[in-house]
Parts: sequence; structure tokens; C-alpha cells
Amino acid sequence: MTNLERISFEKFIEKSDTAEVAVTAEQFEIYLESLDLPENEKRKLSNLRSVYGESCKKKGFFNGFAAGLDLIKQVVILFLRNEFHD
Repeated sequence: MTNLERISFEKFIEKSDTAEVAVTAEQFEIYLESLDLPENEKRKLSNLRSVYGESCKKKGFFNGFAAGLDLIKQVVILFLRNEFHD
């Protein structure tokens, strides 16, 4: 991960909608409590949710980051082509 990626990701994490995430997490935990499972299995599922959610967030960020860089690259190429053709 480059410094730009790391800094951008940190800013992305800071600005995430924590209220929506908290509601969803709470709903999951309520559902989890209603299941007839041993407590250690419930903890495993709860931890998996957290790890999976964080992984999805990172993957989504990096896909968007890569798409943004690709768009910038395309704009620069088009700009340079126009500069040379003028």
C-alpha cells in the first residue's frame, strides 16, 4: 500500500457513516442472540462479521481508488493527445 493509498483509506474510514453501521451491527447481534447456538459459536460469528465487514470495506475502497486513478490516467492521456494535436 502506498502512502497515498494509506492516507486516503484512513480518511475514508474516518468519514464512514458510523450510525448506519452501528444499527446494522446491532440488528445482527440481536438476531445472533436469538439463535440456539453455544456462546462460543455466537462469539465466532460476531467476530467473523466484524472481520468480514472490514474486509469488504477495504476491498470496496481499493476498487474505487483504482477506478479513480484509472479515470485520472485516461483524462491525462486525452489531455496530452489534445495538446500534441493542437
